[in-house]
Amino acid sequence: MEQGIRIPGVSRQELKRIKAMSLPEFRLWLLEYSSQIYNLGIGDCRDALRAEFGFGDVRLKRMTDHITKVMTEFAKEENK
Repeated sequence: MEQGIRIPGVSRQELKRIKAMSLPEFRLWLLEYSSQIYNLGIGDCRDALRAEFGFGDVRLKRMTDHITKVMTEFAKEENK
């Protein structure tokens, strides 16, 4: 029996709802889901940098601000 692709944090009922979405609705859902996963990853990285390398709030803020700036610049270049 084929299981198919599993999406972490998505139940079978939610998957059925996603499959029934129109393309614009799916795009919005995918952006939101991607944003949640990104934020979880950033949170984990911040915790590791604090615990393992002694990064304080100021250094962590500078790092995340830099990442946000680079991502924004990349998005602008992709839209040209």
